Amino acid sequence: MNLTDIRKLVSKLNKEDKIKGVWKKKKPEILEELKKVQYKLDEEKRQLKPLVQMKRKRIIKEAESKTDKKRIK
Repeated sequence: MNLTDIRKLVSKLNKEDKIKGVWKKKKPEILEELKKVQYKLDEEKRQLKPLVQMKRKRIIKEAESKTDKKRIK
């Protein structure tokens, strides 16, 4: 996954402003912040998964876009 895709996923998670300055940070910094809020990045499935299995933590999935379909072809 490229950095823009990761930032979009984090933005979906960021409804409560858990991670600030997402668009200014680089990939390692974003991954470190995700660990602090107990999420991990699953690059194969293109989603954020909670490290702790609780009912209130949700899986954040990336919506399929036109660019993804072009990459597959």
